[in-house]
Amino acid sequence: MFLSDEEEKVYDAIQHYIDYNRVFNCEKLIPFISNAFSRSSININEKGIRNILENLEKKKIVIQGSKLTNAIVLQNPNRRIIYKFIKNNPGFYLHRLVKTLELPNHVISWHLDMLLKFGYIKKVIIENHEVYFHPSVVRTNYQVLYALSKVKTQKILSIMYKNSKPLTKTSMAKELGFHYNTITKYIELLKELNIITEEKLAHKTIYQLSRKFLNFFT
Repeated sequence: MFLSDEEEKVYDAIQHYIDYNRVFNCEKLIPFISNAFSRSSININEKGIRNILENLEKKKIVIQGSKLTNAIVLQNPNRRIIYKFIKNNPGFYLHRLVKTLELPNHVISWHLDMLLKFGYIKKVIIENHEVYFHPSVVRTNYQVLYALSKVKTQKILSIMYKNSKPLTKTSMAKELGFHYNTITKYIELLKELNIITEEKLAHKTIYQLSRKFLNFFT
């Protein structure tokens, strides 16, 4: 992230402060940085230092109460794994992250909190779940990507993709070994999101992938 010359100077002073095993605290940092600058040729007063610290917080370069800075957040191996997984698999929530990554709940929760605070990921509430996305994901795609992250959704869409002809709910339930009510629940969701289309014929209702969905991945 781009920093001005003055922000670079203040940021360097922050790193020097944190190196002494102290966390970022704006009120304590202002006199520390002011004293350091007074011993050098850097001409930034305390009001200027405060403004720069506030800007660095807004940019999520530093956060109150942490020893971390944005530049070193991903140096932790587990945090880097979680970040990369969410980037490549948008729409997962905590329980599924714990199950998939095989890391303890409290470990993943801690790293998610750090990634959120420094702006590496975003959190959205969907179906009473805290669902995680990379910041590059467009808001209008949240619901679709959340639905696509589900295993049952993936299985339903997979057989639709493999079959050249539209399918009925009964044929899908039989092929996948799902209860008819389960298929119905997922079909209704996929219809609502325009992932599949429905066509009612004389004696049956058939479903197939929508052009919108197919275009989504091309």
